[in-house]
Amino acid sequence: MLEPKGKYIEYGRSRRPNIKFIEGGAESIPMPDEYFDSVVASFSFHHLTDQDKGIEEMKRVLKPNGKIIIFESNPNTGRGKMLKLVESLLHTGARFHLN
Repeated sequence: MLEPKGKYIEYGRSRRPNIKFIEGGAESIPMPDEYFDSVVASFSFHHLTDQDKGIEEMKRVLKPNGKIIIFESNPNTGRGKMLKLVESLLHTGARFHLN
């Protein structure tokens, strides 16, 4: 699991010792080219500062014929609107897209 914040890595390792946690961000994934069969971004893509660079990095570490899967909230649903509001109030810089 890729995580940019060290404190969350420590927490994750203490709670889920069977999962490998790697410190880094999606815009600069510290893994070799064509390493993964699939890349999953689960409700995190809206936090990327440079979403285009994040997609390029995901493609770089993906094996040929691999899959990129991005789960996000639809910003036009009630839940998505609430998430956008919270992200706005917290000044996270989150960016949501419909495509």
